[in-house]
Amino acid sequence: MHSEQQIFDYLQQKFGIRFTEQQQAAVQTIDGPVLLLAVPGAGKTTVMVARIANMIFCHGIDPSAILTITFSKAGAQDMRRRYEGLFAAPSHQQGKALPQFCTIHSFCYQVLGSYCRLTGGVAPALIEPRERSGMLREIYQQVNGEFLSEDLEEELISNLSLIKNAMLRQQQVEDGKTIQTQIKNLWKDPVRCKTLERSGAGRPLLRTSAHSRRGIHAGFGQKSVGDGRRQQNQAQRSGACPA
Repeated sequence: MHSEQQIFDYLQQKFGIRFTEQQQAAVQTIDGPVLLLAVPGAGKTTVMVARIANMIFCHGIDPSAILTITFSKAGAQDMRRRYEGLFAAPSHQQGKALPQFCTIHSFCYQVLGSYCRLTGGVAPALIEPRERSGMLREIYQQVNGEFLSEDLEEELISNLSLIKNAMLRQQQVEDGKTIQTQIKNLWKDPVRCKTLERSGAGRPLLRTSAHSRRGIHAGFGQKSVGDGRRQQNQAQRSGACPA
C-alpha cells in the first residue's frame, strides 16, 4: 500500500469496510488536529487506526514516532487489537513495526522512568491496589485509633486525589478551608508522612524515591464536605487526571 486509495480499497475488499466522505477526510488528514465526534459504534476507532496506517504506509512516518493515547486500558487494548487485526499482515510484509498504544497513565509512567534513568535517579515502582489499601488502613488506624471502613477508604482516596490533582500545599490542607481533615499535625510525624506520601492517591500508585519526590503531601479526612467536593468536581471538569 503506497497510496491512500489503496488503503481504502484494501479495507473494503478484505474486510468490507467502506468509509463515508467525512471519514475518508479524517483518514487523509496528516497535519494538524482532527476531531472525531460521533455516536458509539459509528466507526471512530476504525477511522483512527486507518489514519495511523495511512501515516505509516503512505507517508513514510516511522511507527515509533506515533503515540496513540487513550484514558482506559480497555480502550488502548481495543485499539491495538483493531490495528493488528486490520494491518498486521501488511506491516509484516513491509517490515513495519506496530505503533504504540497506551493509556495516559502508562505513558506518564514511562516518562517518569525515562527521566529517572537519564538523571541517575531510581524509577518509581507501582504499588498494587491491595498494598495501597493495607497501607492506608494501617496509617488511618494509627492516627485515628479506629478501623477504616470501605466507605471511608473510598472517601479517603477521593480526598487524596483532590489534594494531588489540585496541587494543594500542606498549609492549604492543614487550615481545613479547602478540604476538611482531622490530621492537622500529620506532617509533624515524618514516618507517617513518608508512608502516606508513598501511598499516594492515583491508580496506579507509585512508590517514589526521596530525591524524585517533589513535596507531594496528602491528608486524611473523616468526611469531605462543601468546598472540597466542589473543587473536586471542578478538577474533574477541567480535565485533571483523577487516577
